[in-house]
Amino acid sequence: MVSITSENTANGFITLGRIGIIQDNLHMSVAKKVHPTLWRSLDLFVKGMQKSPEYAQMFSRGFKKGLNTVVNDYEKVTRPAECRSYPQMLNIAITDMCNLGCVHCPRTYDDSIDLSQLDPETVKECIDKVSPHANKVQLSGGLGEPLLYDGLFDVISHAKSHNMDVWMISNGTLLDEDAAHRIIDSGLDYLSISLDGATEESYENIRRGADFEEVVSNVSRFCDIRERRNSDIRVRLVPVLFYEENLEELTDFIDIGARTGVDGIGFNELKEPLDTENITAAPLRNQDDQEFIQRKFREAQAYADEKGIEITLPIEDERPRCVEPWDMLTVTTNGHVRPCCTGPFGNFIGNLLEDDLEDIWNSEEFVDWRESMLSDEPPQACVDCQKPIY
Repeated sequence: MVSITSENTANGFITLGRIGIIQDNLHMSVAKKVHPTLWRSLDLFVKGMQKSPEYAQMFSRGFKKGLNTVVNDYEKVTRPAECRSYPQMLNIAITDMCNLGCVHCPRTYDDSIDLSQLDPETVKECIDKVSPHANKVQLSGGLGEPLLYDGLFDVISHAKSHNMDVWMISNGTLLDEDAAHRIIDSGLDYLSISLDGATEESYENIRRGADFEEVVSNVSRFCDIRERRNSDIRVRLVPVLFYEENLEELTDFIDIGARTGVDGIGFNELKEPLDTENITAAPLRNQDDQEFIQRKFREAQAYADEKGIEITLPIEDERPRCVEPWDMLTVTTNGHVRPCCTGPFGNFIGNLLEDDLEDIWNSEEFVDWRESMLSDEPPQACVDCQKPIY
């Protein structure tokens, strides 16, 4: 009898990953139309085999992590109301303290939000609760800037000691040379920089209190230091797009990406102009506007290909459907759990500081949210969100 261990399970997945999978396009097309359930199972199997090296890596980090990754990937396809797996990512807001006054940030226009931050030891306890199953933690800063957080590097090291990839989102204003070296020393895996304008005028109109040239210089220096130190950390720009303020700057963003040396640019959403009352909602545009937007996106993609820069654009038909309530646990600076990263601030589903993960993840409230999301009348937060449900 062969014992099931992390090592031989990982080797098994590596072996499976080397098996060539031949797909007959005609037969696959027929299967998709005639038997959609069979098609979905076959498609899931193919994708699983394509991801087998990633699965092998997860099993090498621990059997629970590997098994949870496989089962959770399956449930991200089937999206059951009650889950057998646990979230793969902990998205935790460590601080709401910030040095900017960004016009689209709730802390700027909503006085009812209780601004706070988590003690580093408390963050570690949250990581401990999810780390047996989760393989990623994102330090989002909540409504704040992570580089203002005193215990940042201690928290990153703690997550790394639990075999987790660590992601961080920063506004880049405090990314000086010392911070760059400390970030690389900490073992951070992914760094996203919020750069919401590709010109001084647009950027400083949105990110109020920031200096455009300084932030671009910070990003460029960080990438230079990364190269000199032979670090594997991935760096991306993540602009928020506004219909009137910076949509015309897509190629300028790409030029900045090429000039600074980042790994890619993720344009993660498209919002209404800043002078509208509801800048958080997805824009509702007429046909001419939609054609203009799509033309701009096509031009940007062609220019990025020419420059050799990887980009993602908020194109509805190409965006993956939302699976956040199945694979991510979003925690606020008070420990409250939200159903997703954009869910309403007052709609909480337990508290990770007080409750066990098992009691939160399949609680009546979370199950009801998943069911409601897939119903004919999804929550308003899902309607307003630009991530497609289906």
